[in-house]
Amino acid sequence: MTADLINLGVGGRLRGAGGSGRGQAQTRDPVTPFKLAMVVIIEEHCKMIGEGGGGGGGLKTFASVADPPSADSDLCSPYTDADECTFMITLLWIVQSPDLELNDLRHRLQAAAKPALLVRMICRLKEICSDGVHVLFDLMQNLQSNLLSGIFPVLHRTSVLGLFVRRISVAFEKLSFNQVIKLYNRFCVKFRETLREIPEKQGIEEFFHIPDQSMESHSESDIAKENMDSVDVGKYSQRQAEYFVAQQAYLLNHNELEALSPDELQKKIQEILHSNPDFAEAHFLSYMNYLRVHEYCGALGSLYEYFDQCHVLQGPPSSSSRSKTNTEDDVHIRNHRYAALNVAAMEFRFGHRKEAVAAIQEAIKLGQESNDSVCLQHALVWLHRLGIHSESGINFMLDKLVASSGELNLWYLTSLGIQSFVQHSYFMSLQPSIVFEFLVKSDLLNIQHSLSDLAAIGYSQKASLWIAYGFSEMSLLNCQTVLQLSIQDNGIYHNTESECLAACQTARYIADQGAYDVAYEILASAKARFPASSQFSTYWIQCEEQLNFTLALLRGKQHLAEQAITNLAAVNILEASFCRCLAIVDKGEGGRALELIENLMEECREMEASSQWPVTSLIIRLLLLKGNVLCAKGDAAVAIQPLVDAVNMSRQRFLSLTTAIAILHLAFVQYCLGMPGQALKLIEKVFVTVMSNGSLFDKERAKFLLIRCQVVASCDSSPAERQRELLSACEKLSGVVQSFQRLEAFSKAKEVLYFQSRLYHELGQIAERNKCALEFRLLDERFPTWHNLAINMF
Repeated sequence: MTADLINLGVGGRLRGAGGSGRGQAQTRDPVTPFKLAMVVIIEEHCKMIGEGGGGGGGLKTFASVADPPSADSDLCSPYTDADECTFMITLLWIVQSPDLELNDLRHRLQAAAKPALLVRMICRLKEICSDGVHVLFDLMQNLQSNLLSGIFPVLHRTSVLGLFVRRISVAFEKLSFNQVIKLYNRFCVKFRETLREIPEKQGIEEFFHIPDQSMESHSESDIAKENMDSVDVGKYSQRQAEYFVAQQAYLLNHNELEALSPDELQKKIQEILHSNPDFAEAHFLSYMNYLRVHEYCGALGSLYEYFDQCHVLQGPPSSSSRSKTNTEDDVHIRNHRYAALNVAAMEFRFGHRKEAVAAIQEAIKLGQESNDSVCLQHALVWLHRLGIHSESGINFMLDKLVASSGELNLWYLTSLGIQSFVQHSYFMSLQPSIVFEFLVKSDLLNIQHSLSDLAAIGYSQKASLWIAYGFSEMSLLNCQTVLQLSIQDNGIYHNTESECLAACQTARYIADQGAYDVAYEILASAKARFPASSQFSTYWIQCEEQLNFTLALLRGKQHLAEQAITNLAAVNILEASFCRCLAIVDKGEGGRALELIENLMEECREMEASSQWPVTSLIIRLLLLKGNVLCAKGDAAVAIQPLVDAVNMSRQRFLSLTTAIAILHLAFVQYCLGMPGQALKLIEKVFVTVMSNGSLFDKERAKFLLIRCQVVASCDSSPAERQRELLSACEKLSGVVQSFQRLEAFSKAKEVLYFQSRLYHELGQIAERNKCALEFRLLDERFPTWHNLAINMF
């Protein structure tokens, strides 16, 4: 949601608000000495292609200036397809870069261009500097006729280099004679000192014969570092600045990993502002850069600077235009209302809800005054996101959002509104069939209008719904779909919130099956794609800390569990509080755990009452934990009420797996109360659901409970039937032990081994009994049990 609104700033509505007054302030492509050098490189490269296909032909163009390379020289080796591709990519990078020094340009070209081209370039630059300004006039006058004319021109007019040459030629023609003389003098001052270092004639070939070691030393990263550390900061033209800002803004929105690092990007922004002080969009890119590192003051200052700059560049509306029409006045008000929207997005990003609400109210007021329906639609989205609505009015709000966005052809808001309604429908406990029917409508809109980002969000939302409804396999399928979409625009693969959520959910599923190493590998991949500075890093941090806490608890490492809880509290305080309850239960402090559970449940109910984010799933988990602790303390009869409440809440929200787990807890209570027959009936109702979609831990403890109930229920059977039941139970328990050991749930494994050894003792199989007892003792030595609370829990 935040990215969608921020995207208005660069290349969208906000950019249009500030771009009308700058076109006459400066030349879009001023002719500089660096651009003249680039024109020379392009011309000489085209001549080499026309003369000999990459340097193999004659070099008569500069024969009077320096001796040409010999025919068998390495300098004249022809270009291969790979060499041509590398050279063109390098040339494109240089054209889009700010002005470089000649040495930096030479180092950059040495890794891609043939030495013959460098020889020709240096000789031509020497000719311009030594023979006077008329050589520069001849170069520019003959440029289009030599490169762009004819039926089959060497340089296509609509290519990137062709457009660059034409723009420089047109800009040069607009210069007065005095401006040309100044340009020539700057050219000579800039390049003459470097050209003097290059030997004349016979030594020039040796100068460009660079050994392999020196070529390797001038890698791209080294050259980039030299360019950044250069004392003479490169000058960006307006076109170069616009391209750079648009590129980096797109990368920050869709693939932050491919964008420049925060420090490096901020340096580039300062260079752009140094060359183009009136370039307001650079301030908005600075705002986005501050957002990614969670710098509030810098982000707010850059955002204000952007809109202030737009207002100054446009100037106040004239009285004559105000009397005729309100168009110009509306342009100025537009800056303020979209500024308010962006301030609201930023405040929400930093968790300042009251400030975000105030900014949204200001945007609504300005939007209503100017009758800006688009602004009001965005404000309506944020009203829903901030929860500023009553339960009775939210349906009307979302319906109005979807209908009005469709009328205004704002299809991304229409699809986003449908997805918001899907989320609301889930929390309002609508039928799952209705919820998924709305998602299908959103998918159709995303396909029809190529809304790739929202399509990925739709699949991610399906994955979340399936896991909530208790169908883990379907959730995994949708997660894999998100990860395999490979959405890309202009060669940039999307790397957004949906991909991070899908990776984390896949890691959780794998960890639930006991493959912890594979789960950590998936999380390592998510870390590489979403660094700690990314706005989506909180998802994999939470997933990793939850996994760390689970393993620490299973292995009996209380200090590691406490550390994981502390780290988890930084990203999700409610989940950290629930984990703290589990840790206290693991210590055997049942009374303190019950007190914390009650406090956390009260906090969750207050959050739901204040129309904040629903936490029903957490309340259900707390009820299950409360019933489990009460049963373990010996109050099995008291434990029934919270478990029944959990069953009812799960059924009302169609949470099939959660309902099944809650019923298993009730069955365990009935087993503890001496009613194995009634417990068996409950287990049989939900056993298929648990075995189909539950985690490995849930499956194995369901099996263990079923076996115990069957063994106890067989006490009234005949001795032969009793013996067959015990033998069958012992065989099944061996698999349960292996699964618990795979999960590293050694406490449960010891519990199963103890029960299995009792069965073997009753059967009279002493050797098997002793084997189980030995395994129990070895596990107990490594993972001792310090209290009875954990033993008596389900």
